[in-house]
Amino acid sequence: MDADRLPLRRMELTGMEFKIEVVVVPVSDVDRAKDLYTRIGFREDVDFSGPGGFRIVHLTPPGSVASLIIGSGVTDAAPGSERGVHLIVDDVVAARAEWADAGVEVSEVFHDAGGVFHHAGTAERVAGPHPGRQSYSSFTSFAGPDGNTFVLQEVTARRSTGSLRPSSRSSPAGWTPSPWPWSSPCPPRRRSARRPAPDSLPACRNYRWTGSATTIPGPCSTRCCPVRCTPVCETRSSPKHAATRWR
Repeated sequence: MDADRLPLRRMELTGMEFKIEVVVVPVSDVDRAKDLYTRIGFREDVDFSGPGGFRIVHLTPPGSVASLIIGSGVTDAAPGSERGVHLIVDDVVAARAEWADAGVEVSEVFHDAGGVFHHAGTAERVAGPHPGRQSYSSFTSFAGPDGNTFVLQEVTARRSTGSLRPSSRSSPAGWTPSPWPWSSPCPPRRRSARRPAPDSLPACRNYRWTGSATTIPGPCSTRCCPVRCTPVCETRSSPKHAATRWR
């Protein structure tokens, strides 16, 4: 079999974290783009020039762990082709006002007609923030000098990945998903006696053993075994066990 076409297999999770570090944004004029980003509060971490016109400018948004890189010779992508980088703020209306005052051409605040994530372009846009200011549901957008598009998204309360609709490949019988979108918080956690996970459940491969003898304790516990399990809310239960899905 061709080594380049070997079948993929599911990784055995070990608890190692995989974090987004940088997004490379293609620009035609590095200094012009750098001026915009520093004007709206991005921190300049590095401005390095090398032989042959190579240049790296590393910029970090306020409060962000991940950063942007602009420069010369850092990407083959066409200037202006970056779309959909989202910056999270806790008040999108105030953030938009600040950027407008700084001279940034930023859109009016909008939300999606369906109340979930926004559609591509301007499809299904409704003027103003989400009526209930539901987290994840209010946006504004702006474009850099080359047309690279960024979105500000208001997030005031983060939801567990368990609030998402489960995929069909891993939904056991009797498992009721949380409503879509992220509208229901995790149930309160109740303490219960711990027991070994039954042999019928693969050890932290498909379900997390919560150790309940008769009822389901509130899920959203953090980790299990040597495998990292994300907090989730969807459950199934029986008189002998309760288990939650891992992602």
